Amino acid sequence: MRLMTTLHTVERLREIFGDRLAISEPLSRHTTARVGGPAELFLTAASAEELRLAVEGAYACLLYPSPSPRDRNRSRMPSFA
Repeated sequence: MRLMTTLHTVERLREIFGDRLAISEPLSRHTTARVGGPAELFLTAASAEELRLAVEGAYACLLYPSPSPRDRNRSRMPSFA
């Protein structure tokens, strides 16, 4: 796990998504060509709404850089801080 993904973040995501959140999941299990290294975090979303929550949560946790600081303030995801 990279330094940016804290234990608190992973615990919070586990509360929301349960066992569907995998850590260091080999991407080769999910590609046709069976290639790909481990994903830091891998989520199998069960619905479009869960996918939206996961993306908003990633931005709220700063797992991915936001294009603008104001975008972080617009998240409807529960606080991860």
